[in-house]
Amino acid sequence: MNLKKTDKLIAIIGIIILIVAAVGILLYIETDDNGNGNGDKKVMDSYDVNWMEESNKMEINGYAGRSGAYTDPIAIDVESGCVLTSVEFRIDWRDDYTHGSLLNRGGDILNADISLEGGEPQKHSSTGGANTTIGDAFKINDKPMDETIEDVEDISEVEEIIKGKYVTMNSANFDVNVRVSRGEKLFPPRPMKILNYIRDKGNGFTLIVSYTYYKPDILSPDGPPEDDNGEDEEPPNNNGSMGEYYRDTSRGRDI
Repeated sequence: MNLKKTDKLIAIIGIIILIVAAVGILLYIETDDNGNGNGDKKVMDSYDVNWMEESNKMEINGYAGRSGAYTDPIAIDVESGCVLTSVEFRIDWRDDYTHGSLLNRGGDILNADISLEGGEPQKHSSTGGANTTIGDAFKINDKPMDETIEDVEDISEVEEIIKGKYVTMNSANFDVNVRVSRGEKLFPPRPMKILNYIRDKGNGFTLIVSYTYYKPDILSPDGPPEDDNGEDEEPPNNNGSMGEYYRDTSRGRDI
């Protein structure tokens, strides 16, 4: 069958239209695959991580004397993803049994050794009582550096990255040894000396543990969204996620 020239022209134009339409569809699909259209692939983002200093303390009551030394270990543990940097110990005690009218006699002697996981101990010794720090503060970790984490899908992924990076830096264990020697003497043997020695069984004390750590504050580089009046809106509720908790830097945590 012979086609007229006009029929051939119409056929060629139709083929060209089909080709152009096919190319357009392919380009649209490719654009969606690259995340620039309305496809399912998520857009990657970046977040700033700023480290905020926090501090807290805990008190431990103990007893040492005739029954033996106080040797309970102490563990400091802050939130996962935080970095513990320093720990300081203070001891507060008073001899709870002395005798004498004008001058108290028989003051007990307290000796304390505290070390970080079997390391060199900080030492303290006092007679009759004390309220003072034990040696120097223990340095645990350096302060982490502020940073920007890029190419992540959301804040949850940033939280997991931080947890993995600082997984071993949020805790420290200490060995403790506190001994109390009774100040009352048995010799030369006299009834009152023997009685005072028997009555003095040891002494109580309080350890005040102060520690410093850094908590990550995770923010988008674009900052929080603004409402219609140009004012910053409250951050969205993350249903208790770690990102929301990290932004609350007004609290410490008691161990």
